[in-house]
Amino acid sequence: NGAVQLMLGNYYAAQGDSKAAYDAQLAAMRSQDVSLEQKLSILRSYMVNLNNQPTTQQIELTQALMDANPDAMEGWATMASIQFRQQKYDEAIVNFEKALEIDPAQYALWQDYLVCLARAKRYTKIIELEKDITEIFPTNSMVNHTLGSAYLNTGKPAQSIKYFEKAVKYTYDKTEQAHIYNAMSEAYEAMGDAEKAAEYRKKANKK
Repeated sequence: NGAVQLMLGNYYAAQGDSKAAYDAQLAAMRSQDVSLEQKLSILRSYMVNLNNQPTTQQIELTQALMDANPDAMEGWATMASIQFRQQKYDEAIVNFEKALEIDPAQYALWQDYLVCLARAKRYTKIIELEKDITEIFPTNSMVNHTLGSAYLNTGKPAQSIKYFEKAVKYTYDKTEQAHIYNAMSEAYEAMGDAEKAAEYRKKANKK
């Protein structure tokens, strides 16, 4: 009985018995009798300290939510975030895509999804998403930089320039500006424009 397991989880937590509380909460997560909001409340309490070494409990609770509530975006998104931190980028990409399929308006997920694609060197996929992400994030420096890098890494330096120019326009972070200028230098060098390449390399070194 999911409701009973939920009550037991709260009772054991209040008594300081973390193992018994977790066992009951995991059973509640697997139950169809417990509402999604109640399950998300449990999950959020365990995900507060998510870092680059996710715990077995965080993974099990998330998987339980995905199994019991496959139509809930939150389970897929949380598993993607866990795998992202584990540097399992290809696996994270699949779960980010499922989450965004359920709710494409999750803008924060789009950004993490793009970072995952870039780290997995899925540059062609990033370019395929160009129309969608430029409509969602027209003034986002990171998104424009990611698109520019995708074009640069697929042998299209001329197309990369316009996105690098947008990226540098929308950021005030000097470190990020230096990275963008270095990328622009690489693009111009690939195009055979040594003068422009030197100009942007010089700008990068000033930051």
